[in-house]
Amino acid sequence: MERSKRLGIFVFFDKEGIVEDYVTYLLNDLRQNLDRLVIVCNGFVTDDGVQRLKSFSTEVYHHENRGFDAAAYKFALNKIGWKTLHEYDELLLCNDTFYGPFWPFRETFEQMANQPALDFWGLTVHAKSTAGGWQESRYGYLPEHLQSFFLVTRARMLHSPHFKEFWDEIPEETENVHDTIENFEVRFTHFFSNKGYSWAPLADTRQLDYRGNMTPINQNVYNCAELIEKFHCPIIKRRAFTDDIQETTTDNGNPARAIEYIRMHSSYDVTLIYRHLLRLENITRLKKNFVWDFVLPEEHLNPDFEKYQLPKALIVMHLYYPELVETCIQYVQDLPASVDVMITTSNPRVKELVALQKQTFPCNFLGVESAPARGRDVAAFLVTARERMKQYKYVCFTHDKRTSSGMQFYTIGESFRRLIMDNVIASGNYVENVLRTFESNPCLGVLAPPPPYMGRYFNSFGTGWQNDFEETVKLADKLHLKCKLEEKLPPYVFGTSLWFRTEAMLPLLNHPFSERDFPQEPLPADGTVSHAIERIFPYVAQSQGYYSGWVMTEKYAELYVEQLSRMLGGFAGEWNQNFPPMDGYTETLLLYKKFVRHTAGERSPDGIVWGAKETFLTWDKDLIRAATLAEKHDENLLYTIGFKAAWDVFLLSLTVWAEKHSIFRVKRELGKFKARQKMPSVAQTWWLVRKTFLIWTKKPFSKHM
Repeated sequence: MERSKRLGIFVFFDKEGIVEDYVTYLLNDLRQNLDRLVIVCNGFVTDDGVQRLKSFSTEVYHHENRGFDAAAYKFALNKIGWKTLHEYDELLLCNDTFYGPFWPFRETFEQMANQPALDFWGLTVHAKSTAGGWQESRYGYLPEHLQSFFLVTRARMLHSPHFKEFWDEIPEETENVHDTIENFEVRFTHFFSNKGYSWAPLADTRQLDYRGNMTPINQNVYNCAELIEKFHCPIIKRRAFTDDIQETTTDNGNPARAIEYIRMHSSYDVTLIYRHLLRLENITRLKKNFVWDFVLPEEHLNPDFEKYQLPKALIVMHLYYPELVETCIQYVQDLPASVDVMITTSNPRVKELVALQKQTFPCNFLGVESAPARGRDVAAFLVTARERMKQYKYVCFTHDKRTSSGMQFYTIGESFRRLIMDNVIASGNYVENVLRTFESNPCLGVLAPPPPYMGRYFNSFGTGWQNDFEETVKLADKLHLKCKLEEKLPPYVFGTSLWFRTEAMLPLLNHPFSERDFPQEPLPADGTVSHAIERIFPYVAQSQGYYSGWVMTEKYAELYVEQLSRMLGGFAGEWNQNFPPMDGYTETLLLYKKFVRHTAGERSPDGIVWGAKETFLTWDKDLIRAATLAEKHDENLLYTIGFKAAWDVFLLSLTVWAEKHSIFRVKRELGKFKARQKMPSVAQTWWLVRKTFLIWTKKPFSKHM
């Protein structure tokens, strides 16, 4: 079959103007299927980026990013000329918001050529939906439509007056991406199908969306693995790795499953995806979606790693407690010959005890180095062992641990020690498996144990940053890190027990830390540079272009899953006892309204309460509308229209009530939220609501609803 004469328009945008390797890979394949390629750069592009793009086309244009990809397409069409379009059989509109192709686009074009009756087609389709705020659109719902990141138009439609008519109505400037989706992406399919033109997607997922009364989803984002596995879709959208997928799938490994399938069934280099996302996204969000969790055997070598050579590595163990020396040294009795061991301590007695046992070390023991008297294990890491660590490709730092005085049972501290040591140096075979895991994952920078959730440690690590966010941001600035820290997305590595690729830690290892940089004893519970360092490892690695994950032995993973299951079961029971059932955010809003009506009805001499009532009445219409939308599961629009309104009213009325009754504990909690000058999460809101009512009634507030 003779190939159609095909024109392509490719729209590129990057907020830093960098043309990544995933873009050049995409263009290299795409160019082989086109007779002419026009590239439009929406916004700034570096000089190097321009040259990279020009290697694929002599027609590279710059366009101010005022109307997203739709305006850029229109700009290119005007540049090309409408009469010139008649010289081509097909027009491809394509942008850079996806990765691939995992299989040649040639196969895709050949497959769709088997449907010659089609006038236009795309890779994926979004099903018809009444959710997501589309009641306010020109249609009153979201029509089913081809998604616009990859659209092919054929001659009958391309040469028709309808095609120019459509583009003449596309605005050259839009305020937000939602308007672009409505005016271009959704309207494209709706407009031309109403004109009698036929269309179809490569991956027709409508059969999945129209089962029963379920709400259709964006299959590109929330079901990317099935798109690739079942429908042989050659691409994956960037949003699949950056959106929060927890609300739409119980398989939180969906993007991870897609990556594994690509590894197994394609020659595509997935590091192209990693490199791009690590430059732009928050590492915690990426970790959740990529599921960077490594469960490794400790009693045998993983056969998948046999082809990888065992590299030279260093284990640095910081010991402080004399009674734990013998226990800790047992961990390094069975190490591979390529692994060296160094011990640091600030306790002279520990140094004596290690000297008595050094003859038992089968590996290359480098001796005991004295660590600073202040800074604990962090100072030993970044002052004592710093220069030695830079001589190795891979390093493990770990330390002993004993129960603190605040813990009720000694077994809690013992469990913490086993967590941080068993999961990094459980055995010689385990250490080999860790090292070969690094070798088989070139973008892997850090492997650390998961957070300790036993006993009171859960209250510390389960809440994320504690009071260490600002200190961590200061440290990141001092190290000149290129990463994206967000207070709402807490770190997932805590402490200094970890394996790392030395190159991934160079910003930290090259910084001239000294003993004076660390706080004196007694060490505060949080808010110091030591606490910031314990949380910054994934961000340092990200700045260097590496990701970080959790590592566990198979035995510990079994215990960890059981522990989390038990804890979540307990939380679910407590939640059901203390909170009313929620349907979306509806019950939250109704709670706000009920409380506001109660407080606003109380008279106040200074008129403050009446101000709250007046404010409530101003917002009341939106609140009722928002609650109605919530009942229809329209949570996105609810959040943008109703939740902020509800929160403003609730916060104001609660402040009035606290002022009137002099409830200083409530005022203090409100002050914390006010100081942040931003919206709290749903979890934070419920926490504040519950705490307020407990203070108010001294009883579970669900009984007072």
